[in-house]
Amino acid sequence: MKLKLLAAAVAASLGSVSFTAGAANLGLDAACGLNGTDRGMVSTPDGTRRRCDLPPDIVTTNPSDPIVSLPAAVSGTPILWTMPTVVTVGNGQQAGRTPSTAANTILQIGAGARLAGAIANSALVITRGARLNALGTASNPIVFSSLDNNYTGSAEWGGVILSSWDNTNECNTGGECAMEGISEGQFFYGGYVNETNTASWDNVSSGTVRFVAIAEGGHAVNVDVDGDPDPNSNTGDEINGLTLYGVSSETSIASVHIHNNDDDGIEFFGGDVDVDNVWVSCAGDDSVDWDFGFHGAINNVNILQRDGSDHAFELANNPGDFNATPRADASVSNVTLAFVDSSPDVDTPFNLKEGSGGTFTNIEIGSAYAGACFSTGAVDAVSPSDFNSIEYACSDNLSLLPVSSSVNGFPNSTFWAGYPGTCN
Repeated sequence: MKLKLLAAAVAASLGSVSFTAGAANLGLDAACGLNGTDRGMVSTPDGTRRRCDLPPDIVTTNPSDPIVSLPAAVSGTPILWTMPTVVTVGNGQQAGRTPSTAANTILQIGAGARLAGAIANSALVITRGARLNALGTASNPIVFSSLDNNYTGSAEWGGVILSSWDNTNECNTGGECAMEGISEGQFFYGGYVNETNTASWDNVSSGTVRFVAIAEGGHAVNVDVDGDPDPNSNTGDEINGLTLYGVSSETSIASVHIHNNDDDGIEFFGGDVDVDNVWVSCAGDDSVDWDFGFHGAINNVNILQRDGSDHAFELANNPGDFNATPRADASVSNVTLAFVDSSPDVDTPFNLKEGSGGTFTNIEIGSAYAGACFSTGAVDAVSPSDFNSIEYACSDNLSLLPVSSSVNGFPNSTFWAGYPGTCN
């Protein structure tokens, strides 16, 4: 997975917004609650809404007034909050930002809100020090999608990114990490070294995410290196539905459904955030991916693998140093892995590589898949004791699994009533 964002010249052409103490809004159109630009009424999967374009940069400059609110409706009119480009919250993506110098902007999204990528080159980036408080409910979730009137597409926009300073073995000996490919090294995350030099940098919250659906993403988000006004003028790489760069366990993420993303469903780059109750349906690449020393926990996962996709779990430590610390050694528990077809054409359920550890408990692999359980490679940091209560019909080609036993992973139905139920 790689990610490229629009160059600063394009963002500047669309206008950036920041505000200081005493401001309760972004000073934009009243019909959008002053936090967006009114583009008129549009059709959405759940009825007509007012389209309100967000600015490309949302930065609060005083810690006493950090909240930008995006409700589901303004004055009784339902709102579709749109991203006409990459929307960056806070300024922590800038090189050298620390927890004391980054803006603590909070983007607060209300239950039932709808957000859409207006073009393929759109995404939401929560930078270091900023927070995403996406507070949906089971009966009234928050939905991210593309700008059309269905949820059945794929690669129609980018995705959602959270980033912070937590420990990642790619840059924890000094400096900070560049997000992969973003603006030619202009978007940064990480920077934690140790409790002496960077005390508490590894426990800064990126917010709270509850009952959120992310659909139709994974498009190549391009960087505009030539500065012309066409945001699709240069090449780029696909992004994940939800990407977590150096995100700490102080962040709370639960009940997320990622659907029809053309790249990975969810990917972790270092950090130790825990994620609970996750549905990943129809990812084009891997459903769950981790890298660079991720050492959190993933609990209660329901995966539907579409034909032609890669692994359910692609798990790496560090491609440049398999023994880099902290070693990727996260826990995965309560998983139901199902397949679209009765004879699925998919890759192996597990690709453990580049020194990754991990523990796996109560994993139900659908009997439709009878190929190899594991991709072969540098599987040197796991042992049979790391796998407990696994149900499978695949071939245990690395002799890591216990005898198959009947388990009940996480078969629960999604909270998202708008889930199409099929792959694109």
